Amino acid sequence: MESYTERPNKFNRLHSSCCDRVNILMENFQFFHRTTTEEKTDPKYIYPTGAYQQFSNWLRSNQADSASYLITGYRGAGKTGFVNYVIKMLNKEQGEKRFIPVSVSLGQENLNEIELLRIIAKKMFDKVYSKFCIINFFRWYLRAIIPIGAVFLLGVFLITCCVPSLKEAILEIWYIWIPTFCFLALLPWILKHLKAKEFNVFFRLKKLCLRLNATVTNERSMSFTSDIADLISKLGFSVKENIKNPPASIQEIEYELIEAFKELRGIERKEHYVIIFDELDKIDPKGSPAYRGGTEAAQDRKRQVLSIIANMKFFLSTAQAYFVFIAGREMYEAFQADMSDRDFSINSIFHGVLNIDSFLASSREINSVTAKTEEFVCRQLLPPDFEERARSSSEYSAGYTTHGSKPFTLKNYYRYRLLERFDFSGCSTFEEYRQYVWRDVWFLYHFISYLSFISNGSPKKLALFLEKYVRSEDYLETVKRPGSHRLMQGNGKGRTFYLSLGYYSMLKVNFIHHLTYPIIQNQVNRANMFGDKLLVAASFMISHLFKLHNNGFSWRNIEQMPELQEIDRTPEVREYIGFMIEFMNHSYLTTVPYGLFHYKFPMHICEEISFLSKLSGEAAALFNFTSGELQATQNRYAALLRQCAEEPSAADSEYTKASTHHSLGDLYVFEENFSAAIREYEQALELIPSPFVRNEKHWMEKNHLLFLNRTMLKLGLAHEKKHTDNSAYVVYNELIALLKECKKKGYAWAELLFRDTRTMHLALLAKVYVLEKLDTEGITPRHIQEACDDFDTLFADAGKQVKADFYRKLGDILYYKNARFKPRCCNKHPYTAIDCYKQSLQCLFDPNLILLAMPPNSPRFCAEVYWLAFYAKRSLKGNKADRKRDYYIYQLALACENMGHVLVYDSVTPSGDECLPKTWREFARSCQKFTRRLEEGEGKEIHPKNHFECSMYYYLTAAMLYNLSCERGLSANCYKETLQLFITYFRAFRQQHPNGDEASAEAVKELLDALSREELVALHRQKEHIYLSEENGIKWMKGLEMYEGIDGYDLSLLPEAEEFFYLYYTVLIELWEATNSGKTLSSISSFYNGALMCGKRPGQTLAGITANLKLKGKYNLVLLKRLIGFDIEAKSKYDPGQIDNFIIKGIDEKQAESLRKFFPSAETSLFHNGTSSEADEKTQAERMDLLDYLVTDTLFCFTRIVEMLTPLRNTTLFTNSYKASAFDRLQKFCCVYKSLYCYYRYGENKYKDKGIRDDKEINFKDWQASFKQANTEGRGKALFEQAARLTRKSTPSNTHIRYLAESAIHYYTRARQVHAEGKTYQEMIRSLYFLDDDLNNDTLQFYLAIERYSLNKGKIKNKEYGLKKRCRESDVYKTEWYFPD
Repeated sequence: MESYTERPNKFNRLHSSCCDRVNILMENFQFFHRTTTEEKTDPKYIYPTGAYQQFSNWLRSNQADSASYLITGYRGAGKTGFVNYVIKMLNKEQGEKRFIPVSVSLGQENLNEIELLRIIAKKMFDKVYSKFCIINFFRWYLRAIIPIGAVFLLGVFLITCCVPSLKEAILEIWYIWIPTFCFLALLPWILKHLKAKEFNVFFRLKKLCLRLNATVTNERSMSFTSDIADLISKLGFSVKENIKNPPASIQEIEYELIEAFKELRGIERKEHYVIIFDELDKIDPKGSPAYRGGTEAAQDRKRQVLSIIANMKFFLSTAQAYFVFIAGREMYEAFQADMSDRDFSINSIFHGVLNIDSFLASSREINSVTAKTEEFVCRQLLPPDFEERARSSSEYSAGYTTHGSKPFTLKNYYRYRLLERFDFSGCSTFEEYRQYVWRDVWFLYHFISYLSFISNGSPKKLALFLEKYVRSEDYLETVKRPGSHRLMQGNGKGRTFYLSLGYYSMLKVNFIHHLTYPIIQNQVNRANMFGDKLLVAASFMISHLFKLHNNGFSWRNIEQMPELQEIDRTPEVREYIGFMIEFMNHSYLTTVPYGLFHYKFPMHICEEISFLSKLSGEAAALFNFTSGELQATQNRYAALLRQCAEEPSAADSEYTKASTHHSLGDLYVFEENFSAAIREYEQALELIPSPFVRNEKHWMEKNHLLFLNRTMLKLGLAHEKKHTDNSAYVVYNELIALLKECKKKGYAWAELLFRDTRTMHLALLAKVYVLEKLDTEGITPRHIQEACDDFDTLFADAGKQVKADFYRKLGDILYYKNARFKPRCCNKHPYTAIDCYKQSLQCLFDPNLILLAMPPNSPRFCAEVYWLAFYAKRSLKGNKADRKRDYYIYQLALACENMGHVLVYDSVTPSGDECLPKTWREFARSCQKFTRRLEEGEGKEIHPKNHFECSMYYYLTAAMLYNLSCERGLSANCYKETLQLFITYFRAFRQQHPNGDEASAEAVKELLDALSREELVALHRQKEHIYLSEENGIKWMKGLEMYEGIDGYDLSLLPEAEEFFYLYYTVLIELWEATNSGKTLSSISSFYNGALMCGKRPGQTLAGITANLKLKGKYNLVLLKRLIGFDIEAKSKYDPGQIDNFIIKGIDEKQAESLRKFFPSAETSLFHNGTSSEADEKTQAERMDLLDYLVTDTLFCFTRIVEMLTPLRNTTLFTNSYKASAFDRLQKFCCVYKSLYCYYRYGENKYKDKGIRDDKEINFKDWQASFKQANTEGRGKALFEQAARLTRKSTPSNTHIRYLAESAIHYYTRARQVHAEGKTYQEMIRSLYFLDDDLNNDTLQFYLAIERYSLNKGKIKNKEYGLKKRCRESDVYKTEWYFPD
């Protein structure tokens, strides 16, 4: 029998760690890290075809001897490489012209015309010196040959003198060496006259170069005897002559260069010199103030460049050469503006202007901003001769013609890997290999989207970020493990490189694709017709918007975008950003109802971005404002303040200055420079006059009060974020006093503000919330009563939506506090979260209907809420008089969802009767009731029978209302909350009724399918169905027919829906455990073998990854329970005899048939022995392989969850009880791993006679008596090594049972503290900001409700107590362990 280490484990193909690293062979990749020249161009760069044709025609077909051209484009667009590439290709044509490039770099400060001419002269001298070989020979001859000849003659003379016998022989051949010497002496004179023109140009340029910066003095003298010299001097003659030539002026340099170009053209008519002025976009503007930046610096640079070029106009138009100026995009903007300028200055200088588009631009036939990036990446992956293969092979013809004669597409790469790189890469079948290749192509699809977004269309940045992930073959083989598949072998020519990304790098790429794909496809692609400038601006605007994820923001903050501040901005940019915000408002952003800001990002997006920013510095810079990024905008505001100080002429200059300080404060908040923000807000407040001082402009009084209210709220928020909560409390208190004074004085304009504006009531709530952050007693009934009394006084005439918003937000504050205050006698104010939510609903209801006296879980209350939602929906189809605005429906949805949160836990006690169904049939009827509600939509109202059904009812009502108000992301979230709550409901029911029947399982499945359908509809509508069009693109990529389908998880929708899918299959597997339903078994076994569960798809979001790993671990635990009877939730001590029993005897036939569906490639004999009492060695080995896979895969899943959750401190994605359960589950499963390891080690020969002592987790003594050990030689070590690799050797705590148990205790304790106003609660609320609307989120509110349910039922307390009891018995807490005998 072959040893264990020689035979691979066939079950590892299902392992979750299969996609820890992706390695893709790059068959045509080369590093190129130098400036592009005519001799050497970057092979990776894709040159624009249209621009190439146009520029090459200008040079090739120009009949004149001189011309000036302007080449513009964004930085990194490859302008220099483009020009040199065109010249290189034209010289290869061997046509009538040959072009000699001369590059002149101008990226320096204080550049003027004379400096530019000097540089040209020096460059031309170097070019002429290196070009004419006769001159080089002449100089070499004078320096080397003549001295050697003189030495030779001297040697001959010495020889004839010293050796007389040779004298006659030498004299006999005088007729040979004397003419030769004469010829050598006359050779320089002969060469100089034969190549007179070349020498003239050379000496002209040499002389000019000597005079560029210094005076040249030529001195000539004659030597005489002293007497003759005295005589000459007496006669008045000079023996010496000095000629001084001063530094050449601009006119002289121009003349000499013009003559030099003229003489060069006379030497060789075919040759044309091309003077390339590069780096014009990097000129530092001379005299530009230090505070100017951004667009102002670009304007200064443009003016300086135009000034230089205008002064050189005579030279450019006269010299017989071609001049090419390479400049930034601002010069192209100047050229376009010049077309309507009466001076026509730019067009009079240049004979052609060409702009190089970014990689975001594409033809209208393709209309994809990722097309060029796709071509760029595929060129590196495919072999150098692939284009010829594509032309000659019919296999690639479809892809070749579809993309306009561009064979470098992912479709052709996929075909190439399947057809010509058929090496299986360690796969056993072609179908497995096809799935393996598609996994790579699917990732490349995301990687290309990531590169397109992060590079902003710049080829330079694109190459930079691509090369970041390039690794050599030897590095991957020796340092990084290749993964589950071996590396594809290169062609053996040169060094082999791979595109290689690890687990977290793939997570970053996939998340950025998931985040940006909808907006790129929906907004950016559709803007392709508007030109390249808008496309590049759009990529930066999208990045800017995502950088606001940590803060609420309004349109006044969007106006601070650099793209909206540009002088030369595209006319469509303001309208375009409006469309973008409109799209994001129901796909990425949520509307803040009656808040300080209009928009905010959902909390789950903020948390995902925050997690990714911690993993990657690149992501941190991409999604957060870096130091100095907003400096240009800040400088602009600072300049405006200086202007106001210098010209205080306007009547409202004080308000202008205050508004400017306010805007600066906003910018500092975005940079998280809260001290500077506080200073700016305080200066703004000092400049605004009191609203009590009468103003000639009465409208200014209202504006001043609104401005004061907004600024003081932001000042308090800045203090909160700086954690100076006492100062924030003082600010809010002063603002409330100011509002009361306005109300007291009875100003009519103030009454209008109190009645009709959306932010005046926020100070009352902000003050209450900040009290919880102070180190005092926090919120008390007195504070609640004071806030409600002030609201009633100030906003007695306010609309019902303002009142509803006040009580709902007060309810949010009390919800987090989780306190139940007793109301004072005869007091009308609410004192609990549920009372506040009821009051909010009452404000939205008919005032004649009194809801406050009804219990919220009563059928009457639920019926009234249903009919209110029903009529709100009907009102949208009715006449205008009855129609409800979106804000009204949105407020109603928020109140319903919050009511659902409270009812999850409010009436639950450890011993309380939850009114659960008595039988499975009754539970099935309950499920059918909700299914009909989802399918009919407007059916009869539901009469809930317990708090679970009440909460589910409110969630479904809120989902419908969110959908009506176009908040479809929140609608989808409500369906997910409904499913999560149903899982809790189902588990509570199963505790009383463990086993069910097939019919009940079918009813539960129908409810799950109905919820799933509504969830997916909401998600597709949220992104305007952009994922439906993606289906055709993936079909094309795979080469499928129109009637063929794709796997749904290939869509970019997956990260949005995967959490719901995992919840869906969580219910199904628990349902299968309870009912053994055949249909359920078919669904879960198929899902278990799918790409998501087998590591074939890299993770895309933190929440999705943890949900995936948690579900895979749950699957494995259920399978282990059926195989060896280990139940980690029920047992505290494990019997390795059960392992031995499965390996030797197997399981019963019925169980074997069920489990075989999870492992289709396995034989039935793997699980059932048939007629034999004991399995043979091969079957035993396969059974141990199966156990190895299940144990190591589960260990990997749980340790990866713990690894990702541990660094997250105050996250809202996961509660402390969730973290505790992750540690608890891992420590329990480590006992299973320990049992299997000890079973293997005990079975080896060297351990059989030694025995193993009893253990607290493993029952060895009772097991050893009946031991029938299988052949486990080498398995113990192999199991340990694989587990160590998967759980990371550097983190041994991942498998330390006591450490994991203590960590679980720690987080269970933190969970209790959150809901009991403990230290963890203080940490939580200090990270949430009321004015940013953090309390109303799509994550923490619901998770806290579920956690409180577990607390109220005593589940968390029991788990914590059980762990403490076990850990207290550990030897590490005993003195004897430290000082053994």
